[in-house]
Amino acid sequence: MRKALALLAIPALFMTLTACSGEGRSEEETAKAYIAALNDRDPDALVALARPTAGIVGQEADAAAIIAKDGGRGLKVTDVKVSHPFGPEVADVDVAGTDSAGKPFKIRVSVSREGDAADWTIGLGHPEKTDKTPAATSS
Repeated sequence: MRKALALLAIPALFMTLTACSGEGRSEEETAKAYIAALNDRDPDALVALARPTAGIVGQEADAAAIIAKDGGRGLKVTDVKVSHPFGPEVADVDVAGTDSAGKPFKIRVSVSREGDAADWTIGLGHPEKTDKTPAATSS
């Protein structure tokens, strides 16, 4: 009986350790989730891939515009290439494949993460407008 309980505890321990490992969504996984959101015509899924940032507005509108332009094409990924042209916290993910009609497609998904963040995120939205005027400078 104890042996059976011990064997049942091993998967639970593994899952706990994996969850605590700090590994989040990779650059490639983020790009594939982006493609899945396009295929599902799901702007909420795109917003979920964005970094929640105070002072940033318009994420929902940006997601809706992306879905309206590129959504629902039945994209099938055949190749993913990740590059880090601007350092370790910014990546370009070049995704290639075919759409439901068999036509080839290529898309670049730019992703980033800040500091110790586990998940790579996409950029959506823009800074909120304020009534503040820029400080004057003297020449």
